[in-house]
Amino acid sequence: GKGRIRNVIFLIGDGMGLSQITAAAYANCGLTLMNFNYIGLQRNNALGAFTTDSAAGGSALATGERHANRHISMTEQGEAVPSLSDWFRGKGLPVGVVTLGNAVDATPTAFYGHSVERDNADELTRCLLDTPVDLLCGSGIRQFTERGDGIDLIGELSKSYRFVRSIDEINAAEGRVVCIDERMDEAAEESNLGLLAEATRAAIDKLQERGDKGFFLMVEGAKIDYAGHSRCLPGSVIEMLSFDLAVAEALKFADENGQTLVVVTADHETGGMAIGYKTTNYDTFLTNLTHQKMSYAKFDSTYVQNYIANKTPFEAAMQDVKANFGLTLPTDPDAANAGKLLLTDYEVENLRTAYERTLKVGSSSQSKMSQQDYELYGTYIPFSMAICHTINHKSGMDHTTYAHTGAMVNVYANGVGAENFGGVFDNTEIFHKLADLTKVK
Repeated sequence: GKGRIRNVIFLIGDGMGLSQITAAAYANCGLTLMNFNYIGLQRNNALGAFTTDSAAGGSALATGERHANRHISMTEQGEAVPSLSDWFRGKGLPVGVVTLGNAVDATPTAFYGHSVERDNADELTRCLLDTPVDLLCGSGIRQFTERGDGIDLIGELSKSYRFVRSIDEINAAEGRVVCIDERMDEAAEESNLGLLAEATRAAIDKLQERGDKGFFLMVEGAKIDYAGHSRCLPGSVIEMLSFDLAVAEALKFADENGQTLVVVTADHETGGMAIGYKTTNYDTFLTNLTHQKMSYAKFDSTYVQNYIANKTPFEAAMQDVKANFGLTLPTDPDAANAGKLLLTDYEVENLRTAYERTLKVGSSSQSKMSQQDYELYGTYIPFSMAICHTINHKSGMDHTTYAHTGAMVNVYANGVGAENFGGVFDNTEIFHKLADLTKVK
């Protein structure tokens, strides 16, 4: 579109590769992302490394400069690199940062903080004392209350911000707001699927309080990445659907406003997801995913911890697996009705082995595991991972890694100036395109 750009809404699906998008689109019979008119591809290598982490990836998007892994908008020499938030604030325009995850994780902090180490939570949250944003929304209250620097951060922030604990309070609070809502930490499921969209809508309303001169808003779908790390296909799909609802909110506002540019991309792909698996040949069965009732993480906390404490028999645990994931033992009375989720003897033995390791060891670090065990389970609870991977394979999907990949990722643009985002370019170019189009730098 043509005209003046007053507002930029920049949505980042952490770990969102083309396979995550494709799987969600097929499972949902469509996505808002499919309606964008301009699509590009971005390279996302880190400074000094082929594969980026979220710190370097997010910082490149925020600042237009390549970063070393683990660095948050700061050079290797310790010099802070201004982000889009800094440039917009320098022009007197309001800035918002929203994440469906910890507000002190790598991607959000790249838009308000500076550090050579992404885990320096005290240093990064202290950056908020310089009021780089008008709204920060995410989870992670412990990073504000359990500190090593002795600062009463909430007390200090309260001098410049209203500190609230629910997204429902964002627009009731006057002035700048820090909202730490622990619901943003929960894995997406049907009951909370619209939470990020609600936060996005609240953020847009809040940033318009200052008038109609414009704003900058970054929104992150954080847990697409979490699902990719654990190689959990159902998690990837539902987190994508949550993120897509936020994209829809951004597009709705842009369509009504007429002076807004919406850009959607990822910092990297996570998990090496592939649509297709060796035992399903040319078939994929995404309808298997409808049988999953909870995330693997919630299954861990609700069931697995009790299995470990009580040494629950494998067959009893498999009844919970059937109820929550649909996977059914061949000896089950309902085996004839299990369809594609009926387990083979080979799959049962894999699950049994993982269960036995879970009772004996639980999760472990890579350095303490054999290569075989790490390839099978990563650093997660073995039983839960075996369940996820079995569902993946039966659905005709697989992954190559528990980490990130160096694959290029998509860029979507809609609204005023969207035509500038087609083609293939480095991730740093997104910053420069946005800065040039809005003339904030």
